[in-house]
Amino acid sequence: MTPRLRGLLAAILLFTSMTTSAEVTTQLNLSSGHDKNIFADSSATGDTYASFSPTVRFYPAAPLEVTLEGSYKAYQDNSDLGSLYGGAGVSFIPTKSGSRLSVLISGNLFTRRYGDIFDIYNYQGFGLAASTSLKLRTNIRLRAGASFNTADYDNSESGDHNGLDLYGGINFTPFGSNALDLTGGYLRYAYTTDPELQPTASPRGNSSDDADNENRYDVLYFSGRLSRPLGARTGLKLTWSEQQFVQEDDPVTYGFSVDILSPWTSVWEGRTVLVSLKNFSIPNVILQTGFSYNEREYIATYDYLTTPSGTTLVEFRREDTRYKTWLSIQRPINLCPGRLLQPTVSVEFRDNQSNDPYYDYTGLAINASIDLKF
Repeated sequence: MTPRLRGLLAAILLFTSMTTSAEVTTQLNLSSGHDKNIFADSSATGDTYASFSPTVRFYPAAPLEVTLEGSYKAYQDNSDLGSLYGGAGVSFIPTKSGSRLSVLISGNLFTRRYGDIFDIYNYQGFGLAASTSLKLRTNIRLRAGASFNTADYDNSESGDHNGLDLYGGINFTPFGSNALDLTGGYLRYAYTTDPELQPTASPRGNSSDDADNENRYDVLYFSGRLSRPLGARTGLKLTWSEQQFVQEDDPVTYGFSVDILSPWTSVWEGRTVLVSLKNFSIPNVILQTGFSYNEREYIATYDYLTTPSGTTLVEFRREDTRYKTWLSIQRPINLCPGRLLQPTVSVEFRDNQSNDPYYDYTGLAINASIDLKF
């Protein structure tokens, strides 16, 4: 039996044994589908996958929640892309129920493991967060919070990083049934880079000190979300978000492309617009559909390009525009009091247009899942 399978069986046994307590809520998700572009690039590699994800939450005391979660995802032809994930977290609410002021403090540990070909992306890390919410009126609530997360890569000299997020926002319901959420914040990422990959000069003819050699990235972001009913059986959600680099130096990294598993995929500037609808017209069925538009400019990459005439330090920049649309059908089934079964079928289409031909692609994914809560 492989170490990965032994770990999965141990997690299942622990998960099962804990569900005997009355202070435990559990969730199991089984999913399978086919994605025609699993690497999100022009290679258009398709594969069939299946996943199993258990989550257990238990409450040793009224203000305390402990969460254990895991997932295992397997691919039919690209088995090394499959991964095993595990996490544990604790949340604590020190304020009293019904208070105008609520405070949440949480922390978690997590790890993910891939197969041999992709084991350079194996990582583990932790997160800490604190947030507060103040109810000013029945329909107005202020929010603020901070979080700190880390990720350490086992088999790479580059990619270890941490991120600090500071944010504030307001929720209110103007004009009757309209619910509006506004959030603004500041992100700081700090990454490590293998010193052997860091050049002594930039492709622009300047010292590499003119760029951000410490791999620190400062980002300001803002988002707005409007939710409202459209008639008695339909709900509409509109979301707009934007984030921009704000540091003085040009954000760069060294020797790494921004592929689907890269540690740098979350570091970008741009905007997103999303429109989604939820409908309950068919009895006992939930229909959801949506469309999103996304612009992303990733951090520049400095790397060495070898040609017959020699080796040259060059700068790569990736700028993408992505369109995505999706449709899902869900049929919740109440098995008995406290037990809910939710089968779901979904289809998603992606069209990504990039200045780098390698990332010009389309993709279609079909998925079927069963979610059991008890």
